[in-house]
Amino acid sequence: MDNDQFYNNVKTYLGTCDRADIVTPIPQGSGVFHIANVLPERFDAAWVSQNAGRFSDDGEKVRYYANEFDVSAREIGYPPGSDPSGVVFIAAELTEPTNAIDVHKLSGEIKNELYADKDPATKWQKSHLFMQAVREDERFSDIRGAYFPSASGQALGTGGSCLALFDEPIPTNIIGSGDYAWWKSQQNVS
Repeated sequence: MDNDQFYNNVKTYLGTCDRADIVTPIPQGSGVFHIANVLPERFDAAWVSQNAGRFSDDGEKVRYYANEFDVSAREIGYPPGSDPSGVVFIAAELTEPTNAIDVHKLSGEIKNELYADKDPATKWQKSHLFMQAVREDERFSDIRGAYFPSASGQALGTGGSCLALFDEPIPTNIIGSGDYAWWKSQQNVS
């Protein structure tokens, strides 16, 4: 499906779907995990990437989180079983309730087009068009993110979910951070 047809299908879908069927309210205090692909000595907790990502355009401030560190590691290119080094592990919690579009819940046709959007030359175009359509629909004006299956987890058969949070300030509070050794030590804490 070409991009124009996809965009029109998304606009039609958003206009006819029940909002509650595709929006997930993520409660305040929910834990989210991020790996900053930067050396610990260069880490700045206030820095937010403006590089294009799966659900964000170039220049847009967004931080990508996952439901666990292993998913974050896969998303930045570390295969299962490897020990990510030279990065910072960040455990955070949402500081306010946050509504996100839940890609898991989209219609099969739209979801399939988003998942198939992997060609390096056009990578993420459909995801960006999808978010553009969401932002243009006033019924979704309170959306602060996209909640979606981990692409790496799908490819590797390991699962996991990610959350892209938009807008400044990103509604999170860091509750812990450190290197790989710190993360491993946290796995044994009850």
